[in-house]
Amino acid sequence: MSPVTRKHIDAILPFLEQFEETGFSVDPYDEAVVEFVQILYANDWVTPRVKWVEWQDVAEEYVDSPEKIKSADVVTVQRLFTTHVRKDRFCEGHLSSMVENGHIVALLRRLKEILETTPDTAEWNMDDAAWEEGFGYLTAYVQAEGHARVPQRHLTADGFRLGAWVAKQRYKKDTLSADRRQRLDAVDGWVWNARPSKHGRKKP
Repeated sequence: MSPVTRKHIDAILPFLEQFEETGFSVDPYDEAVVEFVQILYANDWVTPRVKWVEWQDVAEEYVDSPEKIKSADVVTVQRLFTTHVRKDRFCEGHLSSMVENGHIVALLRRLKEILETTPDTAEWNMDDAAWEEGFGYLTAYVQAEGHARVPQRHLTADGFRLGAWVAKQRYKKDTLSADRRQRLDAVDGWVWNARPSKHGRKKP
């Protein structure tokens, strides 16, 4: 997907104040809602590269558990916007209901928070699939080796640079999303300030 920049966030943040206003009229044909959708499309917040039908169940989890939004990254927000806007084409009034129940406002607030607290824009666009791949290799390594102190030059059997991936996560600790930090913290033996490890290789 196209990288999300500050310009993309700035384009839709003005709607936060408008949707937060007391007495805001939520209507599928409300001028503000229509304009909001247009701005989303114009700034690639709605993208055909998201398989929104497959994302509906995930989107419902974020609606039912608003606290999850507090750790959502921009890629996740982009997927949620795409899912809700696309679904509205088949279920009239869906997007308006997302505005009315505060879900869209929560997504906009999260983007505002990211804009204000995360200076590294590259972290905004770390591809979820690539990160999940690295995390999967890490958990497999821990299961096999019994520790998470991956040598920096370690390669998996199929050539994945796991050592470099782990080092990058530690280096970027302060700009990783809360969700990713929590998941790494939950890995058995994970440490953020790793010293040279004596474990690097299996004993013969």
